Amino acid sequence: MGQNLKEKFGAKKECSQRLPFSSTARPIQLYRSLNNLVRSIVGGVAAALSGGPPNRNLPYDEPLGLGWSLEAIQLSDDAGRISQHEARQGDVIDPLAGSYYVESLTDEIEEAAWKEF
Repeated sequence: MGQNLKEKFGAKKECSQRLPFSSTARPIQLYRSLNNLVRSIVGGVAAALSGGPPNRNLPYDEPLGLGWSLEAIQLSDDAGRISQHEARQGDVIDPLAGSYYVESLTDEIEEAAWKEF
């Protein structure tokens, strides 16, 4: 399966030998870790609006490297349940499909990108 982080990169500290797993591309932060819960909720809303499921994310305390606390796991799970069942974000697949506004923003970004090239 390849080298571990200690062998490949010369990691000396135990905490730097762990590779966190995330189902999200959003960064989670060590400082003010409760903000990670907000990041996860916003990301879940974005996922639902773009046609995906309101995803489950890592507990907010994952960057602390202490193992996940029960409270953090419960908050992460509850945020997903609230998104799916109370906010009903999973009821419609790709709710912004065909949205003139979203399409116009996409066109604007695409045009700017081609100018850069």
